[in-house]
Amino acid sequence: MSTSISRRSFLSGAVLAGVGAAGVTLAGCSPSPTKEALSTTGDIDAQGNGQLPSVEQSQISQTVEVDVAVIGLGIAGVAALRSAAEHGLKVIGIERCATPSSRSCTFAYFNTDRARSMNIADVPPAEIANEIMIQGSHYPNMGILVDFARHCGEAVDWYCDAYNPNMVWTDDFAAIPADENELYAMSCTYYTKSPFLESAYEEGRDHEKIFMAAVDFSSQTEFSHQPILEANVAAAEKAGAQTVFNSRACQLVHDGTAVTGVIVHNLVEDTYTQYNTSKGVVLATGGYTHNDELMKEHLPHIWSDIDHYTLAYPHTDANGDFADTGDGLLMGRSIGAKVENAPHVPMAHSTLTSTLGVDAFLQLNANGERYINEDLSIDHFTINMMSQPKKTIYQFFDGNWQEQMGAMQAGLGAYTTLLMPDTAETIDEWTTAHGDTLEELVAQLDVDKDVQTSMLASFKRYNELCEKGIDEDFGKTPERMFKLETPPFYAVRFTPQDENPAVDKLRLLVTMSGLQTTRQSQCLDEQDDPIRGLYAIGNTQGGRFGVTYPVTLAGASHSIALTAGYLIGETLAAL
Repeated sequence: MSTSISRRSFLSGAVLAGVGAAGVTLAGCSPSPTKEALSTTGDIDAQGNGQLPSVEQSQISQTVEVDVAVIGLGIAGVAALRSAAEHGLKVIGIERCATPSSRSCTFAYFNTDRARSMNIADVPPAEIANEIMIQGSHYPNMGILVDFARHCGEAVDWYCDAYNPNMVWTDDFAAIPADENELYAMSCTYYTKSPFLESAYEEGRDHEKIFMAAVDFSSQTEFSHQPILEANVAAAEKAGAQTVFNSRACQLVHDGTAVTGVIVHNLVEDTYTQYNTSKGVVLATGGYTHNDELMKEHLPHIWSDIDHYTLAYPHTDANGDFADTGDGLLMGRSIGAKVENAPHVPMAHSTLTSTLGVDAFLQLNANGERYINEDLSIDHFTINMMSQPKKTIYQFFDGNWQEQMGAMQAGLGAYTTLLMPDTAETIDEWTTAHGDTLEELVAQLDVDKDVQTSMLASFKRYNELCEKGIDEDFGKTPERMFKLETPPFYAVRFTPQDENPAVDKLRLLVTMSGLQTTRQSQCLDEQDDPIRGLYAIGNTQGGRFGVTYPVTLAGASHSIALTAGYLIGETLAAL
């Protein structure tokens, strides 16, 4: 599913979301390397699987002396590049693809004057960190989370000011700039309290704790913050940083006690450069979605069902190979850096259907049994759905569904009739079956008689609970319990084996685990001692999440990556 959705389409009824320069020649290049490089083994095939290629010393055509090398120019890497440059360091940014890469547009954001102006209430940093720890089964490094929560507001302000210090920041759709191409910031409080919905999130009532503390950056034409990212590259270059694109870092240089550089392959010119670093190498290469071996090793529960997922971000390099192959993790591991041993974390979403999303209507599994509190997020829904018989569920609602939609929470995967004016008119197209009676409905679902009987029994029990006003079975809030009583009745079947991946497959966006680090992002070895000269941030860094991506805070992934990059410049400058 595309992540580039126009705000205009959003407002009129679309889904609510959720070869350049070959390189540079630097002054001061010497013709031969001065430090020994350690090799890894194996080759990357055309799909981007396997290990990094090995490099012989004789292949290195030049060396360059810098303070810091930042590997990967996504959000974390670009922030680190600019931060290091603004702290007076000689820094090079190395990117495998032709351009710096952004993805979606949501950032966790709170505790600043701008946030307060958008009606985002202040949140104690420890409260956010503790909730992410709870949702991560206490696997994360809480120090990393506390530092993120303390500094993310200033980091986002710093990041955005590079683009436009006078950008519009608002929580009012009426204040969106008239110029459809002008970027603006919109409070994400509509995830939990929406102008389109009657209901709102209430702590203690609703199934999952949510903080209304995030912001979207986009224009009317595109959900993207790419212009902000590019402005930060320009700000870094203005501060003295240099950048190299279409170039793949493939080996770290190690002198026996510290990482002292990195070897980089220019994919266009087919040349190798060794960058010697006096302060450190910062690995910000992202995750390993397109590395089959790492997926098998660290995310077996996703890999075993990989055919049911659409890989959402197919970035490729100048050779046409996928870029998210875990290069930073592989380079770190090759010199003894520790890969976190906690369960690795995927960001895997489902929107349930192309239409109503993950709303709290009754859901039954393939056996016709209710299986969960339906009032939950897309991440947690996906995890549980994949363990259901035949990986299939059914969503049921009756003829009053349009009025009932107003009681649903807003959020990723939740859509409303007001946002989608054609939904009611096309209901026969996006539902699987309908009937004037519940018996007629289940008869249309191509399930056997036993399942039909089970479904009818589940309908009866659910209606009894709705009349009581208490969900004795699964604890769903009474405000979202609606009897199936008004014809026509509808069903939507969802299974990720369906043929239309844009609608029915799950979306695997990124992996979110990597090298174990200190609180200051310094990589650890297998004895948990810091490795001098080696750092990991963004999706190359471990210790940020546990088990699955938390829904506590929209945009936490982006904001933690940005904040780590923002802080690392000061860390490196102090060495």
